[in-house]
Amino acid sequence: MLVRAARMKVVQDVAFDSFVLYTISKYGSLNSSWEVSVDNERTKFNCSCLRMDSFGIPCEHIVCVLVFLNILELPKSLVLTRWSKNAKTSTFDSSGVTWESIILSQYGCLMDWCRQLSYIASRRQERFHLVRDTVMSLIEDFKIEDEQEKQVGAQADDSDGIFPKNPQSCRSKCRPGEKIKRKPQRCSICRMEGHNKKSCPLAKNIQQQTNATSYGINRNHVEKGLDADAEMEFWASDLEEDYEEQEFWAGDSDASVDMELSEEFSI
Repeated sequence: MLVRAARMKVVQDVAFDSFVLYTISKYGSLNSSWEVSVDNERTKFNCSCLRMDSFGIPCEHIVCVLVFLNILELPKSLVLTRWSKNAKTSTFDSSGVTWESIILSQYGCLMDWCRQLSYIASRRQERFHLVRDTVMSLIEDFKIEDEQEKQVGAQADDSDGIFPKNPQSCRSKCRPGEKIKRKPQRCSICRMEGHNKKSCPLAKNIQQQTNATSYGINRNHVEKGLDADAEMEFWASDLEEDYEEQEFWAGDSDASVDMELSEEFSI
């Protein structure tokens, strides 16, 4: 900031009844200028850049005027409480920031935004009317709200420490809460309640019948297999007997043929 202040110079000063208006310009660019007003006691300084109002820090234009007036010590109006050693002695809220500093910061931000809004809205008539009506409406609403808060505070002071209690809690208008009943357990085989498929008596009967049926089928297969083997043995014995009989008759026929041949040759 001191480097920037060294580039500034006072080009004009106009004295009024209660203050003096100084015109500041930057060295090398005379087209841009700022105005700093100083009261006759030299305790209050205001600059057109609004840096002091926005951030609480003196701008280079005010420093240039201080050098021009040969002021060796910063006035108290340019040193806020939050920048001094006494800042810790003030009351802090839960966030660790003084309420005064919060108000000043909010005020500076609103001033900066309103300045930008005024610059933009003043160039068009419809924007000007819109901003004017909106701002006036907000001002009226805030004033009414502040008056209501003051009335409530006055009533609380007159109550001798008696404060209203919390209102009685009323029940909701919906249906009362009902306990959700659990669905009964059903068996997946017989569809009866009270047991599952593992302990189902019908499942046991079905298993026993299935086992008995499978045992009977296997037994029938075994018995049929035994009957088939006996039948095969019977037919095999019959075939052997037929074969032996055929061999017997074949042997007799050969003997008769030999006898006939021997008789013919003897003749």
